[in-house]
Amino acid sequence: MKALAPLAIAAVATLLGGCDAELPSNVAALVDTEVDPCDNFYQHACGTWLKTTDIPASDLMVDTSFMAIDKQNVEVLKAIAQAPNRPLLNEFWASCMDKDTVEEIGNEPLKNGLRRIRNANTTKAVLKVAGELYQHDVKFGVTLMVNSDISNALKNTLYINPGDVALPDSKIYKNGTRYGELEPELRQYVTRVLKLAMKKRFNEKPQEIVDAVMRVDMNFGANLPSIAELRDPVNGINTMTVATARTKYPLLFGAFMDGVKFESPMEATSNVTFGPLRYFNTVEQLLSSMPVEDLKWYLSFHYVHHYAPMLSEPFVAAHFDLYSRTLKGQKERTPQDRVCVERAITYLPHLVGQYFFEKKFDKTREQYVQMLAKGIEHEMHERFSTLAWLDDATRQAAQAKLAKVTNLIGRSYEPVNYSRLDLRTDRYLENLQALERERFRAATSKIGRAVDRTEWFMSAATVNAYYAPGRNQIVFPAAILQHPFFAGDNTAAQNFGAIGAVVGHELTHGFDTRGRMFDGDGNMRNWWSANTTAEFETRAQCLKEQYSRFQVKNENGTAVLGHVNGNQTIGENIADNGGVSMALKAYRNYMVAQPQGRAEKKDEQVFFLSFAQLWCSKLRDGLALQRLSTGVHSPGVARVNGVAMNSPEFAAAFQCPLGSNMNPEKKCKVW
Repeated sequence: MKALAPLAIAAVATLLGGCDAELPSNVAALVDTEVDPCDNFYQHACGTWLKTTDIPASDLMVDTSFMAIDKQNVEVLKAIAQAPNRPLLNEFWASCMDKDTVEEIGNEPLKNGLRRIRNANTTKAVLKVAGELYQHDVKFGVTLMVNSDISNALKNTLYINPGDVALPDSKIYKNGTRYGELEPELRQYVTRVLKLAMKKRFNEKPQEIVDAVMRVDMNFGANLPSIAELRDPVNGINTMTVATARTKYPLLFGAFMDGVKFESPMEATSNVTFGPLRYFNTVEQLLSSMPVEDLKWYLSFHYVHHYAPMLSEPFVAAHFDLYSRTLKGQKERTPQDRVCVERAITYLPHLVGQYFFEKKFDKTREQYVQMLAKGIEHEMHERFSTLAWLDDATRQAAQAKLAKVTNLIGRSYEPVNYSRLDLRTDRYLENLQALERERFRAATSKIGRAVDRTEWFMSAATVNAYYAPGRNQIVFPAAILQHPFFAGDNTAAQNFGAIGAVVGHELTHGFDTRGRMFDGDGNMRNWWSANTTAEFETRAQCLKEQYSRFQVKNENGTAVLGHVNGNQTIGENIADNGGVSMALKAYRNYMVAQPQGRAEKKDEQVFFLSFAQLWCSKLRDGLALQRLSTGVHSPGVARVNGVAMNSPEFAAAFQCPLGSNMNPEKKCKVW
C-alpha cells in the first residue's frame, strides 16, 4: 500500500466537519469541568458520566463505546433475526428464545457424549473420545487452531496450545490463598452440574467423583503457561512433524488426534506447531500416571460444563452463580434476547454480519476509514524516515512492511457454505452442536491449503477491530463504525480522535513487541538489527515501568484493587501511544487542507477528549481483578492518562505546566 501525501486527504473533506469554537455537546456532556485536565485527564474527560452512571444489575460493566454500541445493536439484530426469509438465523433465533422446549428436553442431548466417555476403559481411549468431542469445542488438554504458518504465511497449518481448565485465570491455581477461597465454590459447581447431568451414577459416589475432578483440574491448571510464556517467540512456538508429535506425545497428541475427525487426514510428514513444550511435556506425564476413572470424570465434567449455560434452568443457574456472580460480581442474569444475539454472532458470525452490514453500513464509512488509514500510514512512513534510533536497514524493512499492509472494512466476503446445516426451531442444543461441527469442519479443512486473504476472524456485527500479524492485515467490522467511534455529523477532531486513534492503534500493532517479529508478508522473521532491537526494548521498558505504576480502584473508587501489569499490557500500550500520536498528526495534515488552514487549540482538545471518552467505563470488582490478572489491555484510566502523560501535544493543547501529573518531565515513546 502506498503512502498518501497529506493534501490528498482533502479529497474526502466532505465527510467531515470543520473546527469548533466550543466543545461539541456530546463531548461536553461527559466532561467534569471541576477536574483539571492537567491533573487527571481521565477524570476530567469522563467525570460527569462516571458520577451519573451505574452498572445495570444484569451487566458486568458499563461504558461509553463498545458495550454502549453492543446494546444498541441488540435491537437491530433482534429485528434482523425475526424478519422473514432469514434461513438458519430464523431457526436459530427461535430455538434460542424457546426456553420452554429447552426445559422440556433437559440434558437429553448430552447423553450420547457422556455414554462414549463412560465406555472408554483405557487412558488412550479417554483421549480418543476427547478428540471426538473436540468438534464441539470441548478443550480437554489441548486447543486446536488453524492459521497461517509462521514460516510460510501463504499456507495454513495446525497450531496446538494448552486446553481449558475450570477456572478462567490460571494464576488462581498457583495462588494458594485465592484458590482456597474459590475451591468450595468450584466444588459446589462441579457437584451441581454433574448431579444434574448424570444423577444416578453421580449419587453412587459423589465425594469420590468431585475429588477426582478437582484433582485433575488442579494438576492441569497449575501447569498452564503464563501469558508471557505463550507469547514467547522462542519457547512459545515449536514446530515438528506429525510423526514426531505422535512419538513425543502419544496420549496428548497421538490418541487425541485419533479421535479428531479431519476431512483429509494429516500426513506423517506434515508440520504442526505447539505452544510452550513445558506444558505438553508435563501433562503427557500426568495423563500416563492418573487413574483412568479420574480422567473419565474430568472429561465428563468438561463436556457438561461447556454446555451448562445453554441447557435447562438448573444448569444455567449453577453456571451463573460461579462464573458471573462469584468470580465477576454480576448481580442478575443477562436477558435472554441479549444472550441469543451474542450467540448468534458467535455461531453464525458471517451470516449475522452480512445482514447487519446490509442494514447499517454505507460506502461513506468505508471511504472515511480508507482515508484515515492512508493518512496515518503516510505519517508512520514519515516517522520511520526521521527516527534517529532506527538504522537504515531496519528503517527500510519497516517501510517495506508498512507498504504491504492491507485494510479490510465492513464485512467478510469469504464464501461460506451452509448447505450442510439443517437447523430446527425446537432443538436449541442440537442446533449449537450442528454449528460447532460445521465450524470445526470448515476450519480444519483449511489445513495445508493456501491462506484465503479475504477470511475474517470476526463478525461484521462485532464492535471491535484487529491486526493480524500473520497476514499483515487490519480489519474494521461494520459495527465499530458508529458513534462514538464515527458519525457523519461529528467534527473532524472527534472522528480523528476516536476512530482515527483506533486505526492508528491497529496499524501500530504491526510494529509492537509481537507484531515487529513478522515481516510484510506475514512470516515470522527477524528483520531488526541488534542495535535497533536494543533501542526498541529500552523504549518499551520505559512504558512497562510507567504503566505498572497505574493503580486500579474498585467500582466505587474507595479502594485500590491492584496495579496494571506493564509487561503483560505492553503491546496494547505501544499501540495506544503510537496510534493517538499518528492520528493527531494525520488530523493536522487534514486541517492544513481546509479553508481555516490549521487546527486550533480547542480542536485539539476535542481530539484528545474524543479519544479519552472511548474509555469511560465502570467494572464490577471481580471483572476488574480478572482483567488485571489475565488481560493484555490496560484499564481505561491508564489508557487515557498514559497517552496524555506521554504526549507533548496534549500538554500544549491543555496548557499543562511541566511537572504536572499529565505533563511529567520523563515521557515514554516508542513510535
